[in-house]
Amino acid sequence: MSRILSAITLVIAALFAADGPVWAAEISQPNFEIKRPKLEIDQLKLKGILQVTSLTLDRAEVVAGSANSNITATVGINIPASANGATVQFSVSPFHAEAGALALPEVSSVTIPQGRTSATVRIRTVPNPIYPPPTVCTLTARLGGSTRTINFTVDQLQIRSMIVLPATGFGGFTATGTLTLNAAPAAGTTDALTSDHPDVVRFGTIGSAQSSASLSFNANSGAITNFPVVVGSVPQSTTATIKATLFKQEKTTQISVK
Repeated sequence: MSRILSAITLVIAALFAADGPVWAAEISQPNFEIKRPKLEIDQLKLKGILQVTSLTLDRAEVVAGSANSNITATVGINIPASANGATVQFSVSPFHAEAGALALPEVSSVTIPQGRTSATVRIRTVPNPIYPPPTVCTLTARLGGSTRTINFTVDQLQIRSMIVLPATGFGGFTATGTLTLNAAPAAGTTDALTSDHPDVVRFGTIGSAQSSASLSFNANSGAITNFPVVVGSVPQSTTATIKATLFKQEKTTQISVK
C-alpha cells in the first residue's frame, strides 16, 4: 500500500511542476488560438466593401409604345447602406448615339438609403424603328468595382393586320376598316390613314369624310380599333389602296370598286 501511495504522490507532483498544470496548457491554449481568427473575420465583415449582389426585373418582355411599356428593376447590395447611402449606377445597351435608345433608365443612378439593402428603378422603353423587333437589351448595375447584368426583350408596337369589309362593291357604299396591333397602345398614340385614290375612298362618315385620317388612341383603347370608310362612285372599275402608318411602319389593304 505504501508503494501505491508513493506512486500517486510522484504523479501529482509532476502535474503541478513549475510550468503549471498539464491540462491547462493543453486545453486553454487551443481555445484562444481558435477565437482570434474568428474575431478578425467578424471585423472584416463589418467593414466590408459595398457590392451589388442581385439585379432582378418584374418581367422579362415588354412592348415599346404599348400601354404597359415600362419595366421595374430591383437592385440589392451585400450589407445595409451607411449614413451616406449607396449610389448604384444604371445603363442599358444597345445604345447608338445617333439613333438614340430603345430602353433607358428613368434615372441614371439610385441611392439606397441608410440601413437598406435594395432599391428600385424604372426602365422606360420607347419605339425606335432603328432597332429590329424584338431586341434583346442588357441592364447593368454598377457600385464601385462590382457589377450585375440582366437581359430583357423589347418588342415594338406594330400593326399586325388591317382589313376593310366589304372589300369590294359597287360605288356608293360604306365599309368598316379594322386595325389590329400587337398590343394595346399607349395613350396619345396616333395612326395615320391615307388612300391612293382619295377621290374614291375617304375616311369618316358620308358628308364629312376626309381624304386622310388620324386614329388617336386613349387609355381605354385596346389592340383592335375600327374606322369608317366611305366609297364613292367610279366611271370604271378601280382598286384603291389604304395605307396605315405607325412609327414608320406601314400596312396596306385594298378595296375594289365597280
